[in-house]
Amino acid sequence: MSAPVNAGPFHEDFSWLPDTLEHDVSARFAAKVRTAASGCMAIARIAEQHMIDANTEQRPLLSNGHMHSLLCLIAPLMEMIDDAADGQIHWLASEASKGYRK
Repeated sequence: MSAPVNAGPFHEDFSWLPDTLEHDVSARFAAKVRTAASGCMAIARIAEQHMIDANTEQRPLLSNGHMHSLLCLIAPLMEMIDDAADGQIHWLASEASKGYRK
C-alpha cells in the first residue's frame, strides 16, 4: 500500500510567536527555550510514569531500552538551549557595545 501522490507532510510548521515578533531576536530565543522546556517536561512526565509503573504490577508503557532512548533526547534539547543562549548573549553584547561607541 502506498501513500497518495498528493500526500503532504504530517508535520505542520508551528511557532509560539505572533507574526509581529517573528524577526525579534529575543522573542525567537524565548520561543526556543519554551519549545525545549515543553519537550523536557513531557519526557520527565513519561519517565515519572514509567518509574511508577515499574514499581507496581502494571506493565510499563515503554521498555527500559525505549525509556533510555527517550531520556537521551534531553541532552540535545539542553544543547539547543545552551547554543541559543550563547547566541543571545553574543547578540546582546554586540548591541550593548554599539551603544557605547560614539
